Amino acid sequence: MKVKWNYSVMLSPMLFGLFALLLRLYNLDEKSIWMDEAFTSYHSTFSAYELWTQSITTKPPLYYLLTSLFWSPGDGAFALRLPDAILGSISVMLSWYLGRAIAGDRAAFVLALFVLLSDVNLFYSQEARHYILLSVGWLLLLLSLVQMVKSSDNKDKPCRSHLVLMAVGAIIMVHSHPIAMHYLVASGIAYFSALFIRPGCNRRFFYQPVIVVLLAGVSVLPWLPVGFESASTNFNWLKQPGAGKALFEYMMLFGSSSLAFLAGKKFAFVVSLFLVALSVTGILYWLVRRDRRTALLLILLMLLPPLLIWLTGFFEPMYMLRTIMPSHLIAMTGLALAMTVIKAGWLRIAGVAVLIVVLGGSSYGYLSHYKKEAWAELSVQLKQTVSAGAAVLVCEEYLYHPLYFYLHEEMPAVIDLNHRKRRVRIRQTPADQWQPLYLQPGNRPPGVIHVIGRYGRCAERMEQDLFAIMGNEYKVIDHWQGYKISMATYEINANIYTR
Repeated sequence: MKVKWNYSVMLSPMLFGLFALLLRLYNLDEKSIWMDEAFTSYHSTFSAYELWTQSITTKPPLYYLLTSLFWSPGDGAFALRLPDAILGSISVMLSWYLGRAIAGDRAAFVLALFVLLSDVNLFYSQEARHYILLSVGWLLLLLSLVQMVKSSDNKDKPCRSHLVLMAVGAIIMVHSHPIAMHYLVASGIAYFSALFIRPGCNRRFFYQPVIVVLLAGVSVLPWLPVGFESASTNFNWLKQPGAGKALFEYMMLFGSSSLAFLAGKKFAFVVSLFLVALSVTGILYWLVRRDRRTALLLILLMLLPPLLIWLTGFFEPMYMLRTIMPSHLIAMTGLALAMTVIKAGWLRIAGVAVLIVVLGGSSYGYLSHYKKEAWAELSVQLKQTVSAGAAVLVCEEYLYHPLYFYLHEEMPAVIDLNHRKRRVRIRQTPADQWQPLYLQPGNRPPGVIHVIGRYGRCAERMEQDLFAIMGNEYKVIDHWQGYKISMATYEINANIYTR
C-alpha cells in the first residue's frame, strides 16, 4: 500500500514560516536593547546548573539556556534576539496547523497570514524576552486541545499524538515563564467546558489530559525554591492598571495599536474596536452555526487568560500587556474565522485584503517609528568621552547590564548610588563584584564622573550627592539626552580639593 503525502500540509506552513522569519530578521538589531533585554543577556551568561540551583532570576532557565546557544558576551543585539525571531516564525507555522484543525485549509492560510503580519507577534519576535517562547508552547497546547475536543465525538480516548503534543506544549510553557500557570488553568476551564456541553464523552478525555499537564508541571518543581527566593524582590514602581486601562491594553492585541504612529491614537483606537468586534463575531458565528465545542473553547480562551492575569495583579502587580501577549493568537483566530465564514468569494477576498492593509500597516508603524531606550547611542557617546580614571555613576544597579552589553571589556568603573538603601558601591571591572565605596584619605577621587539615569532621574542636579560621596565639589561640563535616558558629565573642581 502506497502512502500518499499531502505536501501542502508541510510545504505551506514552511513557506509561511520562511516569510515570517525574513520579516522578523528585518532590522533585527536596529533598535537598541532595553533594560529587560539586558537582563536576558546577563542571565544567559550563567550555566544550566547555576540557573537551576542559585537565586539568580525569577524566570525558569529554559529561555536563557536557549539564548546562550546563539549569544555570548561581546555579541550584538542581532545574536541576542535571533532565538526570538526563529520562535516567532515557528509560531506562524503552528498557527497554520491550528487554523487547519479548527476550520480547514482556508482558515489555515488566513490565520497564518494574520499572525505573520500581527504587530504584537512581530514586536515580541524582535525582543529578547520569554513571551514568544510562551506563545509557542501555548500554540502546541491549543492545537492538542482543539484536536481532542473534535475527536471526543467519535473516539473513546484521546490520541497518543495529541497527548504528546499537549505534554510538549505544557513543558515549554512551565519552563518559559511563571505566568504559564494562568494559561494552563484557563485552558483547562475552557477545555472541560467544551466537553461538558455535549454529554456522553468518554471520561478518558477528562483525566488523561490532567495527568499529562500535572506531569509537565512536576518537571519545573526542582527550580521553584530558588525561583521563589528570587521573587522576593519587590518592585515598588509597578502598579496594577485599572479596568479601563487593562481593557485598552487587551484591545492592543488585535493588531492595530502601532497605527497610532501613522494616523494618531484616535484612529488606532477606532480600528481596534472594529477588529475586536470582528474577531468576537467570527467566533460567535462559529458557536451558533458551525462547531459549538470548538467555538466555546476559543471564546473562553479569548477571555479567561487576560481576566485571570488582571485579577491576580491585585495581589501581586504585574505588567499587563506583555503577560497577556499570547492571547493575540486567539484574537487573530477570531479574525480568520470571520473571513472564513463569508460565502461570497469576492467579499471574502476584499475582507482579507482590508485586514492585510490594517495589520501590515500597523506592523510598518512599529518597524519605522517605535523606539526603545537609547542605550546603544549612549554607549557610543560614552566611548567617545570617557577617559582614564573616569567613572560612571548610576542610581539603579540594573543600569549596569545594558552598559556592559554594549561596552563589554571597555566598561569603566561604575558607582552604584542607592538613596533608598543609603548605599554607595563601586565595581571597578566586569570581573569584580560590587564593593562598598570608601574613599581613603590621600586617594584622589575620579576626575570625571558620568551620571546616567532613566526617565529624568539621577542625571540632574547631582552636585550635592557627589560632594557627599567624594568630599569634593563637581561641576557639570556636558549633558547628553537620549530616548528615556540621559547622561550628565561632571568634572571635579580643580581649584577646590578637600581630600
